[in-house]
Amino acid sequence: MGLSVTKVASYKVRAQFPSGGLVLKTFLDVTFDSSYLTGGEVLDLSAYGGDKILGVAVVEDATGYVIAYVAAASWAKATGKLKVWYCDLSESTDAKLIDVASEVDLSAVTVRVEITALVRT
Repeated sequence: MGLSVTKVASYKVRAQFPSGGLVLKTFLDVTFDSSYLTGGEVLDLSAYGGDKILGVAVVEDATGYVIAYVAAASWAKATGKLKVWYCDLSESTDAKLIDVASEVDLSAVTVRVEITALVRT
């Protein structure tokens, strides 16, 4: 099924780029589905990313997971991913973050994502 995306807010800010343009900030609420794919779920930013994406951050997350945006090659808007990890804190091991396994139900997990993009004027 994939990710469910809701646009929360969007605004433009004048910035001084050598090429001119505006900075577009967009905030999305993203909810995972009931069957996570190890390695991340594709987050298509084609409708939200202005002319060039400068950065994407997970800015609100109270789920107990570590969630990050992993950009695609050349910051392609349609193929970046939200990747999810967890930590197994047992006394016998001091593990690194562990990828969430395929098919795990993350449908109760919603995160806020902030997109920073350049809009040419």
